[in-house]
Amino acid sequence: MNTTLARRYAKVACANLAPSSAQTLAADLRRCKNLIESQPLLREVLRNPRLRHRAQAVLTPLLVRLELSQLATRLVGSLIKNGRASLLPTVVDAIGELALARAGQLRAQVTAAAPLSEAQQAALCAALHRATGKAILLAVEVDPALLGGLRAQVGDFYFDTTLRGHLARLREHILRKQAVLGHAN
Repeated sequence: MNTTLARRYAKVACANLAPSSAQTLAADLRRCKNLIESQPLLREVLRNPRLRHRAQAVLTPLLVRLELSQLATRLVGSLIKNGRASLLPTVVDAIGELALARAGQLRAQVTAAAPLSEAQQAALCAALHRATGKAILLAVEVDPALLGGLRAQVGDFYFDTTLRGHLARLREHILRKQAVLGHAN
């Protein structure tokens, strides 16, 4: 539910913005998010809806020092006022994704079992571009526990071609078959 609510805030904030303005808003809010994440006490004050008046008093001077756009300042203020300050990181991420989408881009978070060469990354970007019709911003992580293959989160789509994923699906299939055969006797 928090993700859905955060997306609603993001859509309202970006409703009438040009792609470049949406990117500016996303950058402003990332700076705000980074500040909050670096201050544990501030993070705790913002998470507690009962302290929203205190949170607004504490955060307002910080927002002025960050020199955020008027829209970013209003959005953060609205989240605090409505007791939804804890949604800020998710709203920031949602606005970032909306800004990319408006610019015709998608972020692809890829986890591979082994490092990908530049040629493999370029081929992966090209394949994802053909599948989505959008420019791809690729972020690659390595996790040897995957055993082989890769998994990717591209927008709302999730692909898992890892050996670990195949083995897990095979195990589930075998267990289902055993359960069916066990109930048939």
